[in-house]
Amino acid sequence: MWSLQDIVKNNAERCRAYLLKRGRDTFYRMYSDGTFSLSGDKLDFPGGYAVAYAGSLVNPSREEFAQWFATLPEETQFLGRWTDENGDEYYERVSYLPKLSDAMEMGRQEGQRYLWDFANAREIACNV
Repeated sequence: MWSLQDIVKNNAERCRAYLLKRGRDTFYRMYSDGTFSLSGDKLDFPGGYAVAYAGSLVNPSREEFAQWFATLPEETQFLGRWTDENGDEYYERVSYLPKLSDAMEMGRQEGQRYLWDFANAREIACNV
């Protein structure tokens, strides 16, 4: 007979295994810079702004990405990937905001140097 505690533990382990697998799959779908759904589909909005939360993952292995992915907060909307001038790859939790003023405020709060302007396909400095 299974106790409630055993059932909860078994379910938590199965959920974690699922999230790790999903993270590994998503990692391979994020092969270029951009904003992505949690399943790794590249997104392009006609307007609005993408702003990253603090806490980038830099040059992760597939397994490191999967571990990070499995611990993302439930309210995570999107993921972002970008490559800097040194070739380092950054993976971030990203939020989409339609208004520039809101995006700038969030960028400052999260300590971001830039946000992404979808309409003009360019970075905008947050003046942190």
